[in-house]
Parts: sequence; structure tokens; C-alpha cells
Amino acid sequence: GQVFEEGTWNVPRSFEDAKAQSGVEDRKREIAEFNSKNKWKKRGYAFIPTKFGIAFTAKFMNQGGALVHLYVDGTVLVSHGGTEMGQGL
Repeated sequence: GQVFEEGTWNVPRSFEDAKAQSGVEDRKREIAEFNSKNKWKKRGYAFIPTKFGIAFTAKFMNQGGALVHLYVDGTVLVSHGGTEMGQGL
């Protein structure tokens, strides 16, 4: 697997920052309340951090970008230039 150098693994800190800024606990309470009032219709919540290296041999090629849209209704759209080749984008 890919080896991470010291100081390059920022996902745990980013994860905690995102949780704090997005009101996770409030959302979980709202979901629990909704689910308790609705027998057949349920809501859920997922918050999953990931980090994948691109693994080119030239370091300048190990970069990628994504455009993230956060809408006022809570939906999210992520656009990226990756190509799915079985690696699970």
C-alpha cells in the first residue's frame, strides 16, 4: 500500500473540522426525530473521510482537483476529472 509521510495525513483533523462546522449532532437529532415519527420513511446520515494517492512516479503529476457545490437545501454535487477503472472513484 501507499506509505504516508509524517505530516501528510490531514484527514483526521479535516474530518473533525468538517463535523464541527456542519452541525452533525443537530442533524443526527433531527434524523432521529423524523425516524421516530415515520414508520415507513426513514432518513440516514453518513460522513466518510477518504484519501487516495494518485501514485504517479513524478511528484508534480500527483495532484488532482474537484469542484464541490453545497446547495441551500443540503444537497452536494462533486465534479472531478477522474476516470473510473475499477478502483472505486
